[in-house]
Amino acid sequence: MGTGSGIDLLALFSINPKIEVVGVDISKENLKFARGILPKDRTHLVQAEVTYLPFIRETFNAVNISYMLHHHPPKLLRKIIGNLTAILYWYVFSEKPIKMLKNY
Repeated sequence: MGTGSGIDLLALFSINPKIEVVGVDISKENLKFARGILPKDRTHLVQAEVTYLPFIRETFNAVNISYMLHHHPPKLLRKIIGNLTAILYWYVFSEKPIKMLKNY
C-alpha cells in the first residue's frame, strides 16, 4: 500500500526474484514510474485509495505500509487498518522492522 515509486517492491524482488507482487497507490504518476523499474511479468499495479481497496477478503499473505499511514488523518486510521487486515490471511503490525521478528 502506498507503493509510491516502487522502491520497496524492488527491494523485495532483490530478496526473492520469483515473488509476485501487487502495488497499490492513489497516484497515477507514481504507478507509471514504478512500472518502469519493476519486473512486468510479476508485478500488478493498481490505482486505488487505501480507504477503499478493490480486493476480496484474505487475498494477500503480506502487506507493506511503510511511509503511508502518516498521510491520513487519525480518524481514518481505524478504517485503513481494518481494510488492510481484511485482505490478509494473517497479520502482524509492528513499529519495528520486520527483521526483528525473525527469532519467533
